[in-house]
Amino acid sequence: MVGEFPELQGIMGMYYAQHDGEHAEVAAAVEGHYHPRFAGDTLPEGKIATAVALADKLEAIVGIWGIGLIPTGDKDPFALRRAALGVVRMALEADLDLKPLLAIVAEAFRPASCPPTSPTKCSAS
Repeated sequence: MVGEFPELQGIMGMYYAQHDGEHAEVAAAVEGHYHPRFAGDTLPEGKIATAVALADKLEAIVGIWGIGLIPTGDKDPFALRRAALGVVRMALEADLDLKPLLAIVAEAFRPASCPPTSPTKCSAS
């Protein structure tokens, strides 16, 4: 369905979750985790939707960046800038403390040759 009507992304997932008997907050989170999709879009509503939206956007940023597909100039084919702006906007508007989450993200970026206790003693690979 979403392949033919991309504007239904999340909405159809919410309906499928409701049909399958998922809790209302879970079904709403399925729809809401795609937000914000663009500048000025609504933010996810509720803690579950916000948590899933943050996880989804951070996973995309870390995963794509981690395999070396870093956006350059005006090219951002994987919408990493939009994902990063969504994370920042959710953090600011929901007054979230992202320090613990960013520590996990930093660990995901840490090369295996870089000891966690001495990040300045990393060998170039």
